[in-house]
Amino acid sequence: MTGKINNILIMANYSNRTGFAWNNIYRLFQYLAANFREMNITPYISFPDIQQPVEEPYFKDFEEFLRLQPKPTSLAELKKLRSAIKKHKIDAIYLTDHNHYSALYLLYRLWGVKKIIVHNRISVASPDDPPREFSVKAAIKFFLARIPFISCDRTYAVSDFVKRRLVNKAKVRSDEVKVILNGIDTNLFKPSSPKDSEITRIYTGGRASKYKGFQYLFEAASILVNKRNIKDFVIDYAGDGPDIEYLRALVNDANIATQINFLGETKGTSELQKRADIIVVPSAWGDACPSAVSEALASGKPLVATIAGGIPEMVGSPNNAVLIPHSNSEAIADALQQLLSDSALVQRLSSAARQRAIEALDIKRYHQDVFNAMLEDLQLVKQDY
Repeated sequence: MTGKINNILIMANYSNRTGFAWNNIYRLFQYLAANFREMNITPYISFPDIQQPVEEPYFKDFEEFLRLQPKPTSLAELKKLRSAIKKHKIDAIYLTDHNHYSALYLLYRLWGVKKIIVHNRISVASPDDPPREFSVKAAIKFFLARIPFISCDRTYAVSDFVKRRLVNKAKVRSDEVKVILNGIDTNLFKPSSPKDSEITRIYTGGRASKYKGFQYLFEAASILVNKRNIKDFVIDYAGDGPDIEYLRALVNDANIATQINFLGETKGTSELQKRADIIVVPSAWGDACPSAVSEALASGKPLVATIAGGIPEMVGSPNNAVLIPHSNSEAIADALQQLLSDSALVQRLSSAARQRAIEALDIKRYHQDVFNAMLEDLQLVKQDY
């Protein structure tokens, strides 16, 4: 189907108040809405759950908030979805974290939708690239991914890691996936004044879950303190979650409680990163494009990060951060010891990190890249609107 796009639905699969980590996605939604408005294309937004009050300014340019289930599980939910698409004459749908192909897409098209775009930000359990699958199941996936009416028109992947997973496991054609790295606000996350203390502050943050790898960082701290007699540092950990008590017990059992500050869940991390001397992202799973990495780079801090998921391509070059194997406490300890003793390396990494963020990860670039991709994939020419 082709033709002029008049109304577009941005359909999320999470609440409008999911939390701080989703604010970058909400900002993208707002940018898209404002730019489509300029083209006289009416933007609608949908969440499966709408919490009050609706946060501004993220959604101020949307025509209407809709409460729709992006993956309906009942006939009533499916009818509500159909009714909304018909009522608002939706021509295009932009989905977050959906499959490249689905029987639901055929229904969308029967209901009048001309274009379907999926933005894939999904992280997975394995931190390593999946091997190519060769099986009956893989053959079925290969066939489904090539049926036009049940496939979306384009998938955006937030990293090559995500794209490789789509190609190797979901059997999506490589040329149907565009990679657009997530962006970061380089005005909010920016370098701070040099430290004025003999104690080195190391920052790390995120959900307290074993797949985030914080246990390896705390084990590395134990190695530094108890085996190498290096104690002139503290680790500020911001986060909460299902494994918080496990992490606390690990720290207590290793007798390093004086080295670790458990800060709990925070609303923002920019100030914590500004006061840090070193930032560690010890991820042990398939992080698609973690904001913790881009925040650290933008803050101009020496970063220790694992070779996991999309992290290496965010860093861009081994000269921009210290990249180490995932799930390896000794490697983290070695990296931290090197940074604690080499001020020249710290300075070089700090400068390179900031430059990488500005050149490749700035949020303005990200917004414009997504919008430009949508113009192309929706077959829109801005001056015609």
